[in-house]
Amino acid sequence: MIDYSELVEAIINGNLDERLDSIWNLIKERKSIQRKLKATKLASELKVGDSVRISSNVSPKKLAHMKVEILEINPTTARVQITDHVDKLSAGKWGYGSFKLPLNLVEKD
Repeated sequence: MIDYSELVEAIINGNLDERLDSIWNLIKERKSIQRKLKATKLASELKVGDSVRISSNVSPKKLAHMKVEILEINPTTARVQITDHVDKLSAGKWGYGSFKLPLNLVEKD
């Protein structure tokens, strides 16, 4: 296992300057893999009719933490509809009808 503090110190001291781009690309790839794994796991656990919340990473931020019902599930997205009347009013155009939401922005209740 790599010692985190040693890695941070090496970056701060410039010992890894020539490799920073490669390290950054690997980090982005790993984060992408993590998002796909989370979406795959959620897709297998969720079903139509489930109630979930929109995560805080969503844009626009006014949709964060709103409760939605799943209407359709795909491998990486879900078609959802906001269920709370007050949330529908504050959600603007997203409060009327359904919309697609990436599964990595879904949190189980």
